[in-house]
Amino acid sequence: MKLNLEMVSNANQIQSYGDNHIVVRLKEQMGLCEYDSNIVLTADNVYHDIELDNLENISAESMNALKALDPEVIIFATGSGFSPPMQSLVNKFNKLAIGAEFMSLGSACRTYNLLINELRRVVFVKLN
Repeated sequence: MKLNLEMVSNANQIQSYGDNHIVVRLKEQMGLCEYDSNIVLTADNVYHDIELDNLENISAESMNALKALDPEVIIFATGSGFSPPMQSLVNKFNKLAIGAEFMSLGSACRTYNLLINELRRVVFVKLN
């Protein structure tokens, strides 16, 4: 589905999404990049090296890597519904004064773009 939100040229924005991929307009570039693997997206960067395969037992290294991005909120785009282990992860981030949300891919994409347009410090995490 293509998203039609106001575009901020100095931030990475999600242009569209599909079953298990997103298309990103990288900041200050005309081209689009499609991602179908796990990624972490911020207004300024795309990260492929943060290990997030097991959210139920997220490593201290991965927690620290996400915290180092200095987010106000982290949006996890998951295909599965919200589960008790995810609540545990939300609690861990809340203790660090970081909001954490789990959403479907479409909701996560729209929320990310909205927060980026508001110049908020948001981290988008797409999980397969």
